[in-house]
Amino acid sequence: AEWRGTAVAVVASAWMVGSIVVAGTAWAVIPTLGWRWFAALCAVPPAVAVVLVLSCVHESHRFLLAKGRTEEAAKVMEGIYRFNGKPLPVKDEGSHEDGEQEIPLVLRRIPAVEASESIFAKFQDLFSTRLRVRTGLLGVVWVGICYGWYGLNTWIPTILKDRHVELCFAKSGSDSCLYQSALLVALASLPGNLLSVYLADRVDRNLLMAGSLLISGAAALSAYYSVDPVGTGVLFCLFNAASTLAWNILDLLSTEMFPTTIRGFVMGFLSSLGRVASSIAQVQFSVLGPETSLPICATALAIAAFATFGLPNLAKVRLADI
Repeated sequence: AEWRGTAVAVVASAWMVGSIVVAGTAWAVIPTLGWRWFAALCAVPPAVAVVLVLSCVHESHRFLLAKGRTEEAAKVMEGIYRFNGKPLPVKDEGSHEDGEQEIPLVLRRIPAVEASESIFAKFQDLFSTRLRVRTGLLGVVWVGICYGWYGLNTWIPTILKDRHVELCFAKSGSDSCLYQSALLVALASLPGNLLSVYLADRVDRNLLMAGSLLISGAAALSAYYSVDPVGTGVLFCLFNAASTLAWNILDLLSTEMFPTTIRGFVMGFLSSLGRVASSIAQVQFSVLGPETSLPICATALAIAAFATFGLPNLAKVRLADI
């Protein structure tokens, strides 16, 4: 629990690498080979990831225990201890009866978890008296950040082009200049990721989340009123940096708020809400135009920020297993 925030932030930061690679690939490929080659190249990393996940990433030992697959859970724990150079405690105090399966001590200390297979039962847990408030508040946060960030981020290259924002060293007005500018905006997520890794276990997470959302919303609103091309580009960089920090903390908060039995289900549910909000934002941007939609995105981010203050602070608290 002590470094859980840092660990989650490190894992969540991996998508930053992807966003930078995508922006760099667009700059290198689209002006010369076209968007079809770009789309084909973008399909390669997910395919590699599928192979690596299936071959290298094991199921959680808690999930295996919930399914009654004790032997597999023990093997996973053995691998974790071996990787960290420590012996796996096997026997509990006292002797086992003849024929009794030896269960690692570390697994004996994990509370028994019964995972319901019923989606309806999981929804009941999700909106039970003890969880309904945090479910509702996190739903507001997910909808707000997905609506505001995905809504705007997809259209940033269009706004850069329409406003003649050129943060590049290529020829002015060229496609290469546009993609270089977009790459710089993507690179702005780097400080946001570094800050999330450093601050996740050092600063109140709710305050960190709300502050980063308000900063990103303020940057979007300021970009709406900005008349200076370079200033607009800098504001979009600030928007991306602050939003990245918010995203990483949101991943952390979403996993901390719920017990093991429904934690994965909750992440899927909240992510689905966010994707619906993202789709609506795209329709809104295409109908109203990206310029007109900037204040709406800023408002969505501000609402998400204030919803964060109603969530409990579970930093350095052992997560619930039941």
